[in-house]
Amino acid sequence: DKSLLVQSVLDSPAKVLLLPRPRRFGKTLNLSMLRTFFDRNMIDSAELFRGLAIERAGQEYTVHQGRYPVVFLTL
Repeated sequence: DKSLLVQSVLDSPAKVLLLPRPRRFGKTLNLSMLRTFFDRNMIDSAELFRGLAIERAGQEYTVHQGRYPVVFLTL
């Protein structure tokens, strides 16, 4: 369960986050998870995160779920 990455992003004071990781480390998967969590166009994303660590982390994090426009680019 890597959903606490959402908590790390929200708790970070940085305006820009870089995720330099080696190949096959799960960068795209983690970014897809962040997109699914934050994107206001995702329908029923709450169901996808039910029972995961980010849901148990508290309402201060789940209030951000599905609230933002997201631009997702892969290169």
